[in-house]
Amino acid sequence: MDYKRELINPAYIAKLEQKVIPHPKFTEKDAYGGSKATGYLYGWVKCMYDYFRVYTDTKPIREELSRMK
Repeated sequence: MDYKRELINPAYIAKLEQKVIPHPKFTEKDAYGGSKATGYLYGWVKCMYDYFRVYTDTKPIREELSRMK
């Protein structure tokens, strides 16, 4: 409940991008095909990955806005 998603280690994301994201079986359908628990884990990993991408891509914009205050 207190997971600090802003502090995700970029090395973990790089490893995820190298080994997991491009894998053809890394899909919601295949994850839920394994088990319901795997499907939920897939969803969490995908959301954390997407959050990290958006958070890091928008960091310069957020910093600029904070300087304008």
